[in-house]
Amino acid sequence: MPTNLLVWNIQNFTSRKITPGLSGTEPVYDPQGNRLPDFDVSHGKLNYILTNITFSQADIVVVIETISGQGVKGSLIESAGATGCQSLLTLIRNRTNNANWYLVPPLKLVDRLQVQQMEAEEGADLLEIHRDGAYTEGISVFYNHNQVNFIGPYVWPSSANPNTYPNNDPRKIAVPAGVGVVTENYPAPWNNVLPPGNNFAGQYEFFYQGSEVLFDGTGCRRPFLTKFTEVAPPGRIISLVSVHLPPQGASAGTALTRLAEYFSRARYNIAPNEVILIVGDYNVDYLKKGGTNYLRDIQEQHGIVPLFSRERKPRVNNRDMPSMYRRITGSKPAEWNDYLNPKGLDNLAGRGAFAANTPQYAFLDRVPWPGANRVMYLSLDEIKNITPDVRNLCFRRQQNFGHVGPVPGTSDHIGIVYVV
Repeated sequence: MPTNLLVWNIQNFTSRKITPGLSGTEPVYDPQGNRLPDFDVSHGKLNYILTNITFSQADIVVVIETISGQGVKGSLIESAGATGCQSLLTLIRNRTNNANWYLVPPLKLVDRLQVQQMEAEEGADLLEIHRDGAYTEGISVFYNHNQVNFIGPYVWPSSANPNTYPNNDPRKIAVPAGVGVVTENYPAPWNNVLPPGNNFAGQYEFFYQGSEVLFDGTGCRRPFLTKFTEVAPPGRIISLVSVHLPPQGASAGTALTRLAEYFSRARYNIAPNEVILIVGDYNVDYLKKGGTNYLRDIQEQHGIVPLFSRERKPRVNNRDMPSMYRRITGSKPAEWNDYLNPKGLDNLAGRGAFAANTPQYAFLDRVPWPGANRVMYLSLDEIKNITPDVRNLCFRRQQNFGHVGPVPGTSDHIGIVYVV
């Protein structure tokens, strides 16, 4: 039975992204000029996120780029990123009317990242989410317990275990499951995000022959490995390797190559009913024509097959479909995809027991969608009919594309649903 997987780099995800009232409001008028209730920007972003989750009928939702205060790699994320993913869990439960949605407690995936690095990459104002001049990142993995069970592969250790810190010490880290490893419940407020008695954790560190494998360098974000078993037969193991690789192309390519080698046929003994999926923001552009073809290399050298590559580019209406939106100041509605960036950075690659010969996918580019699934106050066709001198300004307003695209909107990335 296939599993629906929604993967989305929600830019700088914290509670500020989804808390109504924190991003201000914008006046709205009907075609006759009558003023309507103001558009709450944060509420618009929240509704956009939740409707993407429900529309995709996702069984697992991966939110890349969950921001945390700085701390020890492998410890629980903190600050507004922590409250944001906990709030989103409650909101998903309410929107789906399903209390069996849960969250893998996100762990810090790097010891320290400089604010300047993120600002250069994202063009964002981070004053409200960083602390002491630096921040860390995690990845939030939500799942529907009616469809899949979370099984680690790490665990949250007991304070009585050797070489661990007391329960409420922020330096305490998840550890590999194994013989003699005693677990305990997560500390509040993480004690209710998993089913009772589930003390598993995601894996944030990777070793080969006694040395840690880096992706690429000590300052780069580690992958986050979470394992699930499907409830319905045949009960596959889904090993989900979620990534936010370095923003520099060559470094991202090196990181992807090392990750593919780690999970290659030569090193990783996959179970007969297991599928390994490397998903997320690769920062390796499958639309780019020149340079090293990392995606082809990981398939030919390590047997990790990418869904999108130069040879297999995703297309919608006979157009190449990238995975990023343009910046707000450059966004235009004139053409079908004039608001899209010519970059394809988000991807899925894997091997093993796929439910079909190849995964299916759908890009959640809802900007042109009409009807009940539209995401903008004015449809794309309505905006295109506006007088040219105000058309672009209208398109970029918060109730239209402004709350969808890059900062100050939801993200410069588009959510992608994979049926695996």
